[in-house]
Amino acid sequence: MQTKYLSVIVPVLNEQWNIKPLYNEIRNIVLSDNIDCEIIFINDFSNDETSQKILEIIKKDTNTRYIENKKNLGIYDSWKKGLEQANGEIVCLMMRPPN
Repeated sequence: MQTKYLSVIVPVLNEQWNIKPLYNEIRNIVLSDNIDCEIIFINDFSNDETSQKILEIIKKDTNTRYIENKKNLGIYDSWKKGLEQANGEIVCLMMRPPN
């Protein structure tokens, strides 16, 4: 059986404390199930250290990517940007907590 490639699209807004635990949880799930995947974080114009936390991750993981919105676009337009960049045959759209 051929394995499909998964894209996980994660819009974030002021989530500096949640980035690393969320990343670790996603990686643990896909690794335990032996799933090939990429994680695409979309920073929706955060004003905290969200971008720095994501950049720390992508330095170590070439399957994690980063998109930074130049203004707050909201979750739907952020998903759209992620979908335009996704390489996966299967896509998972993650929700972010309401602010």
